[in-house]
Amino acid sequence: MAVLLTISVIVGISFLFVLFSLQPAAGSGERMEEPKWSGDEEAYLISNLRELSWIRNDLDNNYVLVDNIDASGTKQWNDGKGFEPIGDWEGPFTGVFDGQGHTISDLFIDRPDADYVGLFGAAGEGAIKNVGVINTEATGNWNVGVLVGYNYSDVSDSYATGNITGDAWTGGLVGSNNGSVSSSYVMGEVTGEFNIGGLVGMNKDDGSVNNSYSTSIVSGKDFVGGLVGSNFGGVSDIFWDVSVSGQEDSAGGVGKTTKNMTVKETFTEADWDFDKTWSIEENETYPFLQWQEPDTYPDAPEEPVEGTLLWTWIGVGLVIATTIAIFGIRHWQKREEDSEEGKVVKNRPLGIAILGVLDIVIGILVCSLGILALAGAAFSSGLARGATLITGLLFLALGMFAITVGGGFWTGKNWAWITGLILYIIGLSAGVVTVLTGDVMGIVGVIVEGVIIYYLFKPNVKKWFGRA
Repeated sequence: MAVLLTISVIVGISFLFVLFSLQPAAGSGERMEEPKWSGDEEAYLISNLRELSWIRNDLDNNYVLVDNIDASGTKQWNDGKGFEPIGDWEGPFTGVFDGQGHTISDLFIDRPDADYVGLFGAAGEGAIKNVGVINTEATGNWNVGVLVGYNYSDVSDSYATGNITGDAWTGGLVGSNNGSVSSSYVMGEVTGEFNIGGLVGMNKDDGSVNNSYSTSIVSGKDFVGGLVGSNFGGVSDIFWDVSVSGQEDSAGGVGKTTKNMTVKETFTEADWDFDKTWSIEENETYPFLQWQEPDTYPDAPEEPVEGTLLWTWIGVGLVIATTIAIFGIRHWQKREEDSEEGKVVKNRPLGIAILGVLDIVIGILVCSLGILALAGAAFSSGLARGATLITGLLFLALGMFAITVGGGFWTGKNWAWITGLILYIIGLSAGVVTVLTGDVMGIVGVIVEGVIIYYLFKPNVKKWFGRA
């Protein structure tokens, strides 16, 4: 009896030890589990999110993915901070990580005060290859990238998609690169302040980037590039989509239109390997890695269709100031059964189609439906980028803005919008927005305390009436 009791106690203690060894600090939500070792592969076999997190315990070993990993649960980890990056400046990952053509999806990182942010926060001598990190949401401070925040390793045959935000040295795939990046690409949105690039934020002295591309939307303040923010190393045969990125310049690489980025010849002329590494469905997709599954192919935006938008006001009033701003689509989503509730089957990024601003400083508004009748200076219609300041008075009846969208049944992921701020001293006014021509999305709107906000909503919504 005493022997049985002793065994039971030992088994119970062992169970509790194993249980609590898999639990992090209270409230973190994160779990770790040691992966299996394969003598044949001479590497740990990573099959789930718990095993992926465990890599932080052994940063200089070899790992292979044996299955796709759903990382959506990371949004609840670490009190909302999400996934803790693998490796940092003091302890970088120095092993080999081979994705074997698998993906890690929906990774979430929200650490705006942290440096070295990404799936791998920092990677030293070693290799990261054959992996896709898709639908990522990552926020950090310095050295931020979906795949690697600070890279000294060899990154190859990999791709990333998603939205990433950092203060400086931020790139869609790699934040700062002092190693090599080859045969890789990124799609998504990159936002920051300094040294911001669609693919790499800063390519340092010993860094090299080749045979890679970006279709990321990129925005920042200084040292911003569609492909590379700042470059002190070597770059060759790399491209970015100028139609999508919103950036006409880059510290390295060649900008191409969306149409040219879907043509095989663009890349074969740069000696890209379409026998062993790359494939493309011409005029349909950007280049993709041969190991990718069809549902992960990087679809290119369809040729844009232009339409015209008419903004008119009805009523009488004294206008102190009005600002009309038109912004284009940033992202489309296509859903099953052509409905907003259907499952998303494709994501497609589009660049800013139009930025138009009309400022009326002082004006007397006396108009009827379809007529904007103001005595004074004329206003010319057309596609507007930047700002048009009207210091006189208008008399022209119509002000036209062209709005460019993608064809097909697509709804906005990040809604495009049109805003107008109207201040009146006297009188009433009703706003009318009408889609005149073109295969464009319809518009609906709301008014909140004099601020008129219009959202692109869905096809066949042709007109919205409001009253201020």
